[in-house]
Amino acid sequence: MKSNMFRFSSRINALACRKAISPWKEHRLNQHTQSQSSGHVKKALIIGGVTTVVTGGFVGYSAWSPENRKFVEDNIPGSSYVLDPILGTKKVVEPKKVEKPKPASVPKSDVGLLQKKLEREKIKEKDAQAKSTSGSTSVTPLPPPPPPPLQPPPPPQQAKKKEDDFQKEKPAVVPIVKEEKEKKVPSSDDIEQRLATSEKAANDENASLTQEITSIIKEAQALVTEALNAAEKAANAVKSHAEKAYAAIDSGEGHESLYAVCAEVAKAKKELVKTAETKMLEAKEKIKKLQDEITIGKGSKLTEGNSLLTSAEETLSELNYALSKISSTVAEALRDTTAVNEFKNLVEASRTQFEAEVRSLLPDVKIGEKSDKLTTEELNLLLAHAHRKTVDKERYKDSILRQREMETRLLDGKLQSELERQRRDLGLEHRHRLQQLKDDMETELRTQLKRQAAAHSDHLADMLHLQESQLESKWETKLQNDLHNESSKYYMSLSEIQGDLMGLKSALKSRADADTAARAAHELWLACESLKTALRLGKENSYSWEDQLLPLSKQIQSINDAAGDKDPFVKTVISSIPDEALCRGVYTEEALRERFLKVDRICRRVALIGDNGGSLLRYLVSYVQSFFLLGAYDRIPASEIRDEEIDIDQLDTHDILARVRYCIAKDDLLQAVKYLNLLRGEPRIVASDWLKEAKLTLEARQAANALMAHAAATGARAL
Repeated sequence: MKSNMFRFSSRINALACRKAISPWKEHRLNQHTQSQSSGHVKKALIIGGVTTVVTGGFVGYSAWSPENRKFVEDNIPGSSYVLDPILGTKKVVEPKKVEKPKPASVPKSDVGLLQKKLEREKIKEKDAQAKSTSGSTSVTPLPPPPPPPLQPPPPPQQAKKKEDDFQKEKPAVVPIVKEEKEKKVPSSDDIEQRLATSEKAANDENASLTQEITSIIKEAQALVTEALNAAEKAANAVKSHAEKAYAAIDSGEGHESLYAVCAEVAKAKKELVKTAETKMLEAKEKIKKLQDEITIGKGSKLTEGNSLLTSAEETLSELNYALSKISSTVAEALRDTTAVNEFKNLVEASRTQFEAEVRSLLPDVKIGEKSDKLTTEELNLLLAHAHRKTVDKERYKDSILRQREMETRLLDGKLQSELERQRRDLGLEHRHRLQQLKDDMETELRTQLKRQAAAHSDHLADMLHLQESQLESKWETKLQNDLHNESSKYYMSLSEIQGDLMGLKSALKSRADADTAARAAHELWLACESLKTALRLGKENSYSWEDQLLPLSKQIQSINDAAGDKDPFVKTVISSIPDEALCRGVYTEEALRERFLKVDRICRRVALIGDNGGSLLRYLVSYVQSFFLLGAYDRIPASEIRDEEIDIDQLDTHDILARVRYCIAKDDLLQAVKYLNLLRGEPRIVASDWLKEAKLTLEARQAANALMAHAAATGARAL
């Protein structure tokens, strides 16, 4: 506070000295005016002619183009009031509004190859990061969604805007080339907002697609694995059933146990084949769903660049190939089952038919009995029957050929499936190579575009710098000469016209103001001195410190009356004085010093009591300790005097009280209050009343010092 008052007083003294020097300057100006009074007429004519020529030149320059007029109005204050009546009101052409394109509907064809390459680089970087952090699962790791397509860059007007700003900063430079009409372009904030919106939409869409495809791939792989296991079990069951069936057929009659085992195996085989077909249908449905999701992702402009789609296509091809193998396995199992059943039925039918034919031909012959006597007719019948069997054998061969044809068709189906898989793999490889070549070409194109843009920017910068140097050198020289001539003429005419009148008027007014200010400052100083005396002595002829309390309202009212209503500083300082000091008064420093002796004694007795209180024994120990500790304290450490940082936690109650006693002995009440404010626990509660009164005294004294300094500064300014 003292340093602020000192700076305030120094500033007031400087203003007072400047005010005292100004009459001397006016006296010298009057002498110069009197010495030049002989050539008033000639100089007035010259000034009028030059003013007319310069004004006409500026008007003509402004009428040449709207850009010139704007330059003159921006650099010469008040010129618009002269040009508007002569040239008319300036027309303001509103720029056309640029419609903001929707981020989600921007076609890729409108975006340059450079922006596309930047997007792919970001996608590759994110894909590499995702692969490095993925686990050991068979599913392809999911890269983060690519950013949305970048908006086309705005028209290159930055160089033009920089040139306009430079011309505004240098009013002397008159541009030679006319400025082009500025087109309203979207601001960087609008572009960033649109990009952020489109990027957020693309990220959300890609995240949803990634999650959906990943879950479908996992489910499809699980279903294909289950279908493959079920198909293998069905094939093994069919093979086992065929072996059992052939064994039962070859054994002939009388082996019913083999037929029972064959029936049980057939039942288990039927259930396994049915399970395999069910699993295969579920896998087909899931693969169809995956294919639909990939088609939807490719059809959306927000997700068509997602690298997960390529990995998903590869996985789809592998799943289709695996499903075709499963279908072939199930078809072979069904074919073997059909062949076994047909063979079994054929054997049983042949056996039944043979017995029936033999009975019809030879009713007297008992089947199963051995006999060597047959008639000629019986032999002929047997030969005819053998011939029919030969014909049946030919038919059986035909059925075998048909079965081979069916196997050939199955092999053709397998071949077509394998060819389709290879076709898909070759297509994917072709797309990969095409994308790689496209990326390489775009990288090369981007490099060449960067080189051309850098060369063009360097050329523009060189030309602008050269033009700027030439214009600045030319017009700066002319401007300085014109300004020097015009300022000399202006100050000369102004001193001639206003010299006599302003000199006399200022002298009279200064004298009157000085007398009034000196009287008011003297009254204010007396009132402030009365306030300081009241703070220092209190009420006279008092026997106790409480009786010595003197309300400060009377002294404050005197200061208000002396300062008047036009001094905001006095009002602000007076309003900062607490109401308790105005109504009751404050303790003098002597009273506070005497009260502190008792506060110090009590605080030392309760030094060991914390914020939460203590037991009776702790109070007794603290009381006894106070008699064995000495309070000698010669000086404050140099680090605390230099206002360096100290660890207040290392200061106990006795250290703080010793510093407070030292400060009070040195009449440094402010520092004593600062140290006393560091107390904690019961000592702080004991010292709270004294601390409150000390703060009240310091606030009143600070206000009195501020008012005293203000009164002194006002008096110095009035001299």
